[in-house]
Amino acid sequence: MTKLFQPRHFEVAVPQQDRFMQNLVCCPDSGSSESINFIPQGNPLSRACSSLRLHNHDLSLDKGRGKKAFTLAEVLITLAIIGVVAAMTIPTLIAGYNKQIVETRLAKFYSSMNQSINLSTVENGPTSSWQQMPAVGSENLSYESALAWFNKYLASYLKYSNVEEDSEGNLVLYFSDGSLVKFAQTMRDMIFYVNPGKCYKNGEDNCKLGIDKFQFRFSPVLLPDDYVPNHKYSVNPGLEPYLCAWDGTREDLLSDPLYGCNSTSSYAIYCTKLIQMNNWKIPEDYPFGF
Repeated sequence: MTKLFQPRHFEVAVPQQDRFMQNLVCCPDSGSSESINFIPQGNPLSRACSSLRLHNHDLSLDKGRGKKAFTLAEVLITLAIIGVVAAMTIPTLIAGYNKQIVETRLAKFYSSMNQSINLSTVENGPTSSWQQMPAVGSENLSYESALAWFNKYLASYLKYSNVEEDSEGNLVLYFSDGSLVKFAQTMRDMIFYVNPGKCYKNGEDNCKLGIDKFQFRFSPVLLPDDYVPNHKYSVNPGLEPYLCAWDGTREDLLSDPLYGCNSTSSYAIYCTKLIQMNNWKIPEDYPFGF
């Protein structure tokens, strides 16, 4: 009896959720040449499967890396290192910034004052012919007389934001960059405040010479009460650093016990000249820090 043809039944793979492509039979991880899953080398399908396996391997590594994180100890150590570095560098940066302010504003004040004096001479003649204010102690000295002198000779040529009288009757001139200059009533001696906001408040002067404030002198001519030997380096048609009793040497600028730029002198007013001699830059051996 002839057997009837029995059709072969093929099993159909049922898709399963969450199974990744590397588990599909079309890309076997291994197999012999006798296996139905074997794909000969050089076959385009073999190259595609190899690339897919490498891609899936990289994805699994990335997933593993993404799970890593810094521990609390590592974070604390990093913050401690940052704190130490900041503690070491920030004071240096602040000091450098303060020095730059001093240098910039001193040079600007010296230049603008002398430029204003030069412009004024065009209209008012040479400084040697300007009205000489009375000497210190004269009854004729007052804020009003100083203001009149200022308005006549300098006000039109200087850029300033305000002018006022202080508690001692001196003329105070404010500049837009925050600095100010205080004129004595004789209009010869001047104190320039580099950054008065931190030490000159409500008329109280807590600023330090050579750090916060610097002294200048306007001496176009010598008055009878002036001693020529003491002021010979100050005589100038324009504004110059205050140099009373200076012997002309740099050493004296640093060591003079009365006016020298050092921590033990009484006034430290020679600091202005010391910086000017270094082209308005704080010299390396400057005795004060900023």
